[in-house]
Amino acid sequence: MIKFSEQEQAFFDTDLPYSELPSDLVEVDAEKHLSLLEKINQGCHIFSDLSASAPRPSPFHEWQNDNWLDPRTPEEIASYNRSLLPKLSKRQFALYLFDNQMYDQVMGAINSNQRFKIEYDSVSDIERLSPTVSDMTVLLGWTDEQVDQMWEEALTL
Repeated sequence: MIKFSEQEQAFFDTDLPYSELPSDLVEVDAEKHLSLLEKINQGCHIFSDLSASAPRPSPFHEWQNDNWLDPRTPEEIASYNRSLLPKLSKRQFALYLFDNQMYDQVMGAINSNQRFKIEYDSVSDIERLSPTVSDMTVLLGWTDEQVDQMWEEALTL
């Protein structure tokens, strides 16, 4: 006989010799078992009445107090989202700066710092979370949010 535990979010075949079983087991028939397996595979939380929640919104969400909650701080979420941004080609980078009257300012900052210049000259793509981009953001007095917006726009070029 197959039973489901909401606490464990797992099925148990009570014909097998478990050393211990959860106390919240609910019997399920074969059809319901398959239906619930599908829901679990979709990332849903199954309740004791065998109904299901909406799918888990992201791998970061955890089931807490009858809701999916993302425990990350806003800063952690923003940092993760930045890590997903595609690299910019140097062409996209330069055209964005030129189109927005920032080319001379940024290239001046790059050329005035030997490390920035070496990195800029030796790469074909620019990563959003590279140390140089972070240092340039501070040097130029921009916020991470401003750079994120610029990045998104530059990706369209």
